[in-house]
Amino acid sequence: MPNAYQTEVWKAQLPDQWRASEIDGQAHVQMRKSEGVGALEIIATDDAPSAWRQEGEMYHGQLYGRTGTWTSHEFDRFGRWWTLLCGDVTLYVFYRCAARESESERSDIESIVYSLLPVA
Repeated sequence: MPNAYQTEVWKAQLPDQWRASEIDGQAHVQMRKSEGVGALEIIATDDAPSAWRQEGEMYHGQLYGRTGTWTSHEFDRFGRWWTLLCGDVTLYVFYRCAARESESERSDIESIVYSLLPVA
């Protein structure tokens, strides 16, 4: 059964065994799966969409924005990012893990990001 997590700005459904912790209040939240391989971070800012990076591809979940990936085989690192509009707030979402583990939590990460909604 998914767990709901909510800040003053956004909310998400976390799969079983995922927990969220605040890094810098509700403006910076990190999510991890117990015994997992990576971390998902969400940073809320008042950046205007015109400040967004224009690389990557369009993303349309319940929120919309841009998404992309990067891999460093030299350092065995993988990352995926999203820049999403959530009401009047920009959410910068980052997932990082070892490159060899890049598919391990993919479905969980995609379901968390897809579940993001503004708080009414």
